[in-house]
Amino acid sequence: MGRLEGQKEPVTSAANVDPKAIGMIFCPAASNLCITGWVGNTPMAMSNANYFSEHLKCFPGRIDVVAEEFANDPGTLKFAHLQKDISEFELSTVLDILEIEGIDVNNVAHRSGLMVLEEYSGKGYAKRMIMESDRYLRSQDIEAVVVSPSWEGSRNIFLSQGYKIIGKFQLKDYGINLDDYNSYMIKIF
Repeated sequence: MGRLEGQKEPVTSAANVDPKAIGMIFCPAASNLCITGWVGNTPMAMSNANYFSEHLKCFPGRIDVVAEEFANDPGTLKFAHLQKDISEFELSTVLDILEIEGIDVNNVAHRSGLMVLEEYSGKGYAKRMIMESDRYLRSQDIEAVVVSPSWEGSRNIFLSQGYKIIGKFQLKDYGINLDDYNSYMIKIF
């Protein structure tokens, strides 16, 4: 299969992985750090991340744009307010934790996605994607990773891989009619 549009050359191939399940680690244009799982020519799972320092520079502005563009859409505004509070949490609590741990913000990754195609779910691929991408991030001198999953299943997988919850945002507090929370998690290598 040819490279996707905007995709850079592969950085490294995934080590110690069943070649029928996982393909290679690469950096698509949208992410600084990414691992994608393949079955034949089908990308069946992806775990992508960006450098946290870049995320901190860009993310608050993007949320302001979304809030402005969807000012008349209450559904979207709920999520924009949630993400704005998460962004403020990052700029205060998370940066404090990194400083206490002596970790340079430039050596931190911000996970921005973990996806598995429905027909491959429940087979351990999400856990494998986290394990392999954490291994890759460590090889790139990343000292810590942060992630903000909103689904209980994702939280449990991250917890099983050594991530710790450091913040919770109750979805009902933002008018989102779900009895769940968006968590903020960190893993220090």
